[in-house]
Amino acid sequence: MEDVRQRILLTANELFMKYGFRSVSMDDISRQLGISKKTIYQYYQEKEELVREIFRQHQTQWLKNSEHIKASASDALEELLLFTDLVRQQLATINPSVLFDLYKYHRTVWNEWSEYKSKIARQNVIETLERGIREGFFRSDLDPSIMSVLRLEEIEMSFNDQLFPGSTFSIQKVHSQLFDHFLQGILTEQGRELYKSRQNIFTSATKS
Repeated sequence: MEDVRQRILLTANELFMKYGFRSVSMDDISRQLGISKKTIYQYYQEKEELVREIFRQHQTQWLKNSEHIKASASDALEELLLFTDLVRQQLATINPSVLFDLYKYHRTVWNEWSEYKSKIARQNVIETLERGIREGFFRSDLDPSIMSVLRLEEIEMSFNDQLFPGSTFSIQKVHSQLFDHFLQGILTEQGRELYKSRQNIFTSATKS
């Protein structure tokens, strides 16, 4: 039973991330799995329920990755670079329409994402910025509560097909450019020196 549930989740996640939530139906998932749609409905009564569980799994994994980064990073700059590399890796496998579809067609799940972003994700960024200020790598006149919102909105902005049409822009390049702009604005001279010494990490984290 649990094996079937996990197969459904894994297949649905793969299709959703590749094609977006709107474009993938329960019929598509059943065909990909080689099982009946009736079997899927034994585990998930509607598409919304499936989308919600997939989102929560992503959220749980992101929290685990975040905790690992915070525990292993030697300083706040490394934290930011590793977080950005994590986002970059995810962007490589996600259809840009995912957030738009979530907002337009799965509003309840979107509201969960918004709550997570405004509380947990934002607090993580605040803590990283505060650490960087204490270490002397980030400007002391920054307001982490403001800059954390900017950073998260920049990440979300890179998904916006109205601003950056996929036919013209690479989502990874957009994210890289926005992150570089953000980073350049918060570093102290000491931070810039450290940044220069981390070119290998920066290249991995911000170049598509």
